[in-house]
Amino acid sequence: MIKENRHIIALLALFLLFAKLFEKINLWGLMGLEAPHGLVFQGVLFFAFYFILKNFLFAPYIKIFQEREEATTGKRNRVEQMRLESDRLLEQYTQSIEEARIKAASHRDALLLEGEEIEKNIVFQARQTAKDSLEQEKEKITLQAQKARAGLNKEISSLSEEIVGKFVRSERKGGILKKAMRKAVS
Repeated sequence: MIKENRHIIALLALFLLFAKLFEKINLWGLMGLEAPHGLVFQGVLFFAFYFILKNFLFAPYIKIFQEREEATTGKRNRVEQMRLESDRLLEQYTQSIEEARIKAASHRDALLLEGEEIEKNIVFQARQTAKDSLEQEKEKITLQAQKARAGLNKEISSLSEEIVGKFVRSERKGGILKKAMRKAVS
């Protein structure tokens, strides 16, 4: 406490020294004034009062005021730091979102290309399978047609005889051919 109040003690000592000096050189008399009574006592009371007010009123008030100012400043600094951190995180988040968008677009494009390739392969394989199936069916049909022709060729003579026989019999019965020709001519 004495260290904090050294200036008060120094001022009190200077005051007492000058008060005694003024009394010795009769400064008040040289100025045409009466010497003040109780000047030293008043000076001591003033510095004592100053000591009491400074240590028990002003110092706690100033300490509280400084603590409040430091707390307010500290809070402002923390808020500013939090704002800067949130801005940094927002920028980082925005950048991450943009990178993810680019990556997703690239991945989507790659998947589309891959899908188109797969589609082309599937269509090619389907066409190839259809072509092969069509060729096989054509071959089957050709074989069946050849078998049918061969079978018909074997039966042509017998069928011809049968048709001619039926035609001749029907001609004998009613002359269907003659009637049909007459209708066509008329």
